[in-house]
Amino acid sequence: MPYQEALEALFEAFRANGILCKWNEPLAGHTSFKIGGRAALSVWPTGRAQIILVLSLWRDFGDGCPLCVLGKGSNVLISDKGFCGLVVITTKAKRVVYEEDEVEDRDAFRRGVYCHVYTECGASLTALALACGDEDRALSGLEFAYGIPGTVGGAIVMNAGAYGSDVERVLISAEYYDLSSGEIATLMDEQMELDYRHSIFLEHPEWVVLSGVFKLSFGNGEEIRAKMRANIESRREKQPLEYPSAGSVFKRPVDNFAAKMIDTAGLKGVSVGGAQVSEKHAGFIINRDNATADDVRKLVCLVRDEVEKLYRYRLECEIRYVSDGLDGDCGWEYVE
Repeated sequence: MPYQEALEALFEAFRANGILCKWNEPLAGHTSFKIGGRAALSVWPTGRAQIILVLSLWRDFGDGCPLCVLGKGSNVLISDKGFCGLVVITTKAKRVVYEEDEVEDRDAFRRGVYCHVYTECGASLTALALACGDEDRALSGLEFAYGIPGTVGGAIVMNAGAYGSDVERVLISAEYYDLSSGEIATLMDEQMELDYRHSIFLEHPEWVVLSGVFKLSFGNGEEIRAKMRANIESRREKQPLEYPSAGSVFKRPVDNFAAKMIDTAGLKGVSVGGAQVSEKHAGFIINRDNATADDVRKLVCLVRDEVEKLYRYRLECEIRYVSDGLDGDCGWEYVE
């Protein structure tokens, strides 16, 4: 196994610090596509402090070992060969702190307009939206996020959005760990260069998001929950949620829709191996029958080529691909 000595040193360091880690964890179970080989070594830090410790230990003992940081894997396609280095799975780092719980007079605070909500990177975006819409909280701004299957960290990196809103509208800051220097820093909203499915973190894969702070407004709890129910019903009606997928495959073109272009090109239902363009929503590629990452990548190329022939426009993929890491880097790139 490549990087064997570094991985063994990391394994012992994690165990010495009481951090859960495993050899040869199947990564398919950690992605919404249900595709991917095994990780050489996986680790599950339980909070911000442990994530920082894990990344610091990687800097100390990693010795060139590739690193992949993974949340719920909802916008990710992992190589069939797995990953030869260390995979940090953040889903146990899910602490949430509401500003209103930190003040002496909560009733007086709630007579204001906004409440800041701090959340660690591994928190479920859907669970956060649901908690904020609870009758006791009635915090508005994350209704769009209910049903998005990723984590807060991934949502910040990709500026996740739906139903006319996105993370950019409510995120005011994000904290990150710099793998190059070992330093921890915070970016404010204007510094994060948030745009459609983009943030500055995509330009800096060495920056690992640790947490975010959202600015939510006090609203009517029943109206908030009604909007979330409507959103999830719309998802169930229009999207192929009965099959594993990574959500919308392609970014929205200017003045058009990727799904419409794919449908017009006659590609609904087209398959490569076990991967298929959904017959329910052409913007989705589904894992219909034990698809491999190679099946998905070939189908992405086929769709892009056929759409380009018809529209003279090349669709831009938004799914991130994690290679096996054997080239020595972090393995992140867009599916091509």
